[in-house]
Amino acid sequence: MKIVKLGASWCAPCKFLSKTLESIKDEDKYKDIEIVELDVDDEDGRKMAQDMKISSVPMTYFYDDGGNLITNITGNKPKTDILKIIDAMI
Repeated sequence: MKIVKLGASWCAPCKFLSKTLESIKDEDKYKDIEIVELDVDDEDGRKMAQDMKISSVPMTYFYDDGGNLITNITGNKPKTDILKIIDAMI
């Protein structure tokens, strides 16, 4: 499973979501999840934001082990909401 979060260094909700994702990654049950964070002000993040037609951040994408997009969420969400998505996928 892979989680890709698009955000920005100046975005407060993005910072809160980063902390939530870090806390999830620190749990043994979720240690094998790959979490990638891209800044929309950097080249890779900007390209993905353009390709996915993202107009606001944070935007988080959840991919299965085969690289298929399963779902996405917009904005900062509580840890419990994110864990519901992850647990449904694993």
